[in-house]
Amino acid sequence: MCDLLKAAETVVDEYKGVPSPHFHSLLVKLEEAIAATKARSEWVPVAERLPVVPEGQRDVCIWVYGGQFKSPSWVYWHLGVSEQLTRHFTHWMYRQDDTPAPPRSES
Repeated sequence: MCDLLKAAETVVDEYKGVPSPHFHSLLVKLEEAIAATKARSEWVPVAERLPVVPEGQRDVCIWVYGGQFKSPSWVYWHLGVSEQLTRHFTHWMYRQDDTPAPPRSES
């Protein structure tokens, strides 16, 4: 996924100056997709904010790190258990297909 993101960012950088309204709107959508993908693969400090459980669901699968967990582990985070998350972990991220590296501040 990292190579794909780099390629998409290169396309955006190279074609930003092309004077075409249609092409510009495609680049804006590509930039938004890049930002959304990056947001799903960044560690979030628990002290900063907690994961959002989608409406109509009881839990969401996330990666957690910190405390007694010195390597990323994935868990189902349930509504109403924020105390456990804040007490046992330092960082979280939405689940992705591969195991993420630890947060930079912790590696």
